[in-house]
Amino acid sequence: MNPSGFSFILQQRFYPLIFANVQSRYQTVWGSQAAKYCTIMLETQLFSYSSKDTDEPPQDEWTTPRQRSCAFVNTPLPCINKAIHHIQELEVKIGRYFQQYDYVFKEEKKLWITEQVGAESNKDTWLSTSSDLQDANVAHEDSKTLTLKEETAALLLEVTKLIKRLEADRMEAEKALERERQRRKKLGMEIDSMSLWRLQHFPAAVQKEYETCTRDSLELQWHLDCKSRQLRQVQNQIFKIEAVSRRIQEDVDFMKKHSPLLEEKLNLEGEAVKDVLLAYEKASKIYCDVHSELMKIQKTMKRIDEEAKKKLKSMYEKIKCAELLLGQYKNELKHSEFIWTEYCMKLKETEEKIIKDEKHLEELVKQKAEIQEDAKCWNSKVEDLNNKVTVQADESVKRLDDCSDLVKAMEELKSTREIDLQNRKRKLLKINEALDILKCENEGLQGENEEFLQKLEN
Repeated sequence: MNPSGFSFILQQRFYPLIFANVQSRYQTVWGSQAAKYCTIMLETQLFSYSSKDTDEPPQDEWTTPRQRSCAFVNTPLPCINKAIHHIQELEVKIGRYFQQYDYVFKEEKKLWITEQVGAESNKDTWLSTSSDLQDANVAHEDSKTLTLKEETAALLLEVTKLIKRLEADRMEAEKALERERQRRKKLGMEIDSMSLWRLQHFPAAVQKEYETCTRDSLELQWHLDCKSRQLRQVQNQIFKIEAVSRRIQEDVDFMKKHSPLLEEKLNLEGEAVKDVLLAYEKASKIYCDVHSELMKIQKTMKRIDEEAKKKLKSMYEKIKCAELLLGQYKNELKHSEFIWTEYCMKLKETEEKIIKDEKHLEELVKQKAEIQEDAKCWNSKVEDLNNKVTVQADESVKRLDDCSDLVKAMEELKSTREIDLQNRKRKLLKINEALDILKCENEGLQGENEEFLQKLEN
């Protein structure tokens, strides 16, 4: 088959399948316009490759499409090469034929010379031999000429057939060239339209595809990083597991080595466990008895605690009442101390006035002596009162201590609570009486101080 027919079969059978596959792939990715554009570009490339499908390579790489299409017709086909080969064989055979006839002519010439030079006695024998040789040569030459004629006739017939086939192939190639030119014009128009579409829409599609590819690459990179991290974690876990397995293997070896000792130890421990179980049974019986007794004791303790709590509540209420009374007494004592401080301040003021009025007091020396005596009396009384106040404070402190002791005693001795409370009531009554006495004495002292101040003013 010639190359033009082979390329025609490729174009008729395989190219549509390739175009359909490429167009479907590009249509899913870019759209219908991009798929159409890519199919047109592929057709142009395949057309250029089909124009180059010859035995001889192109002399110039930068040839025009028209030169390539003309080269498709002008290239030597295999049938032409075959015809040339047959013609060359015919020439070789004819050359051999003439060489053989030259050799025979030379041999005849040599025989003619030897015939003239030879003796007359051998003339008859030579003539007979030469005549026989001439007859044989003539027959051989006739057979050779017949074979040469037949071979030349066959070769010429084959050459004419090959030339006819060449003419038919040339006509088919011209028709195919015309079809390819028309197809090329259509493809050029479609390429122009698709180039305009590409200038308008292809950059946006490329940008979208680039963005999707970058996102995919980033996601793949992220997945690779995650997998690498997981691989490192798994490797670390494998290292840890290997270390633990080594330790376990060492323990297993140790156990295998010391298994007899362990068996003896287990036997001893089994006997000891039996003894322990017997002791445990005895102890459990004792424990049950003790536990029942303990539950009884706990019930009695709960009952006693409830009673004690009730008694403590009543005692706390009584103590709170006593504390309230003590607070009132303390407030009264503070009030009396405040009055005492006021009196002291007034005494200091009177002393200052006395120091200032020393000139006036020179005339009243006698009265001053009396006043001093009275002051000494008053001072002695005041000291007595102070002593009494300190004693009362000490007594109050002691009473507070007694209260704390009583609280402790109340917790320790529940039976003597009522007696202690009665004693405390009596003591509190005494304290009230003493405080009433102190109030009366304070009122008397206030009256005496007022009289003393009046005398000083006079």
